[in-house]
Amino acid sequence: PLIKKPELLDDILEETEELIKTFVTSIKTASGP
Repeated sequence: PLIKKPELLDDILEETEELIKTFVTSIKTASGP
């Protein structure tokens, strides 16, 4: 299989989710209140 370690994938997904949240928050902040 392409992915041998599901735990690694979970870590990547979690990290990506955090990045997306930060990205969205920064956009909301940049666009004003």
